Amino acid sequence: MISFKNQPFPLLVATPALSVQAMDEVRREALAIWTAGLSAPNTSNATDGSGSSLKSGSGVFLDQLYPTRSNSKIILHTERLIASDIWESATEDWFLKTTLERTNRHTTLLNFYLPGQEYLAHMDAGEISVILTFSESGSSFAGGEITFPDYDLTIPHSDNQVVIFPSIIRHQVLKVHCEPTDNPVRYSVVLLLHYVYNPKNSD
Repeated sequence: MISFKNQPFPLLVATPALSVQAMDEVRREALAIWTAGLSAPNTSNATDGSGSSLKSGSGVFLDQLYPTRSNSKIILHTERLIASDIWESATEDWFLKTTLERTNRHTTLLNFYLPGQEYLAHMDAGEISVILTFSESGSSFAGGEITFPDYDLTIPHSDNQVVIFPSIIRHQVLKVHCEPTDNPVRYSVVLLLHYVYNPKNSD
C-alpha cells in the first residue's frame, strides 16, 4: 500500500516493502551482524560540522563488510526494491525518474537503534535515499519515526516499510522509547543511489 506519493516533495512511502520470506532473511542477517559486534557508532555524515555526533545509534556499511555484494541478502532484497512495482510508482515523479537514470553507484548502510537512541536532522550523502525500516520480531516500542523537519512532516513507523526521497532533504529519526534491552528494536537499511563522475565516459 502506498500512503504518500510525491507530496510535499518527491516522496514515496509503501508498506509492505518486501515479501514475508525476504523480510525474514533481512531480519536474520541484521541480527547476526549485530550479534557479531560489527557495527560502529559513527558512519559517514553522522557528525555535524563541529564534529558532534548526530546519531546515538550505530551502523555498518555493508559494502565494506561484504566484498561481494551478492553475498548479502540485505543488499540483494533492498536492491530489488528499485526494480519493483513500488519503484515503478516512485518513478512517475520526474525528479526521481531522471535522477535514477543518471545514478551509477549504490551504497548500503545498516542502522541499529536501541531504546533512547535517535538520529538528529541530517542529509544523506547520495542523490536518492531508499530507506527500509523494520523491527525485531515481537518487539514493541514508541517513537522511531522518520520526520522531515523543514516540511513539518512525520512518517509513522511501520514494520517492513520503505521511504524513498531525494537525499538532499533533511530528515531525522525520532528517539526510540521502550523497555531496556540489549538488542536493537528498530533497524533501517539505507540504500543510497549516487552519481559518480567518470571522465572516461564524458564526451
